[in-house]
Amino acid sequence: MNRILQSFTDKKFKYGAFSAIAVILIVAALIVVNLIVGRFNKSFDLTEEKQYSLSEESKEVLRVLNEDVRIYALFKENSSDSMQMDIAGELLTQYEQFTPRITVEYRDPELYPQFVEQYTPAGEQIENGSIIVESARRHKVLQASDLVTTEFDYQYFQERMTSIDVEPQVTNAVAYVTRENTPAIYTITGHDDLTLPEEFKKRMSLSNYEFKEWDLLLENTPEDCSLLFVTQPSRDWNEEEAGKVRDYLQNDGSAVFVLDYTDQALPNLTGVLESYGVQMSGSIILEGSSNHYFNDNPFYLVPNYSGDHEITQTLVSKGYRSFVPFAQAVNEMELKKNTLKFERLMYTSNQAYGKANPNEATVGRQEGDPSGEFTLAAAVTDSYYTDKSYETKLIVLGSSLFLSATSDSYVGGANYEFILSCINWTQGEEQSMYIRSYMGTTSYLEMTQLQANFFFVLYVIVLPVGIFAAGFVIWLRRRHS
Repeated sequence: MNRILQSFTDKKFKYGAFSAIAVILIVAALIVVNLIVGRFNKSFDLTEEKQYSLSEESKEVLRVLNEDVRIYALFKENSSDSMQMDIAGELLTQYEQFTPRITVEYRDPELYPQFVEQYTPAGEQIENGSIIVESARRHKVLQASDLVTTEFDYQYFQERMTSIDVEPQVTNAVAYVTRENTPAIYTITGHDDLTLPEEFKKRMSLSNYEFKEWDLLLENTPEDCSLLFVTQPSRDWNEEEAGKVRDYLQNDGSAVFVLDYTDQALPNLTGVLESYGVQMSGSIILEGSSNHYFNDNPFYLVPNYSGDHEITQTLVSKGYRSFVPFAQAVNEMELKKNTLKFERLMYTSNQAYGKANPNEATVGRQEGDPSGEFTLAAAVTDSYYTDKSYETKLIVLGSSLFLSATSDSYVGGANYEFILSCINWTQGEEQSMYIRSYMGTTSYLEMTQLQANFFFVLYVIVLPVGIFAAGFVIWLRRRHS
């Protein structure tokens, strides 16, 4: 009996009892923590790109939402059939939690076929995994294929997902179904005009801009044209066509001109620009400052933003930089109407120079080459009063490659955000509706050529030499000790 009583007082028992009590306390603490977490439904997104979290842009849209929106997810709740559905389910939960104006319902198409049919356009089908956003005004169907961006991989001969677009699609669908109207952007056809990249059009459509076409020769000015988007044509406009564009611009019109270097004369098109005090340089710009180009190519410009303009203020504050390859300069004419206001948006360093013939044997600066700071993009405003107040707004950019999806991916979406800010400015929109996708495999421009050279010297030369020198000194000391 004494042995039994003594066993309760020895060290083994004490340590065992202490361990048991510690385990009980830890389990109890975990239960309490789980109850608290479950009650408040809190979670933390630890992914690098925060693909499971709503962006600040989405939250701004939801904060000003003044009518109810219902979101139907056409897949099973808590579905993990794909990364796309996994991210979609988590984000939809956050939409519903952020504002009482949003209600999310899951409708599996296999269980609710009649429900899906009422939203199915004639002759089409809604894919499993799609999302429907609906308000009292209208609804929008986001097909499952719209929620991702893919490209064809020629190495493996199959489609490859490059980004997941759930958040930009859903947020902009919410804005679309609650907006009174959708602005129409018209591109000009009939002159072998450069076609806008599909990725660019998709990104602008996500911001609730609709693209349409205007045949200058056969059609009059569209009544619903909110913005004219002019790309590089292979043939010049005729006088009648140029007159239609002038008439549109003079009546509170807005336009974006994206024009490349060309040795072909386009007097009628450029004449429209010159009437607003803008002249294209007609030469390719190269950078002499390694901090303003990358990939060891002086044609690959990384320009400065003008931080004092409302278009570029946000870009500057976020530390963005754009990539402008093979650009020509946008010049302000000395002789112009006094009602015109010319403001530069992007410009080179003062070490840049131009080449009137980009096919020259040398790309180095030569005597006679124009040099200095060059404007690569400008905003022009013409405000005047006759019988009423009129205001024309223009954006002029000297590189169509600026709009390519590849150029945009090099700078993590900064190019498209810049263009969207320009378009919003022409429409009097204060807030940018551009929301980034979750990029799966996109590469980004992280440093300029000067920074690349610095890190090359540091890691390839300085550090190895320093390590070798330190080792050599230690070896000498030990040898002579």
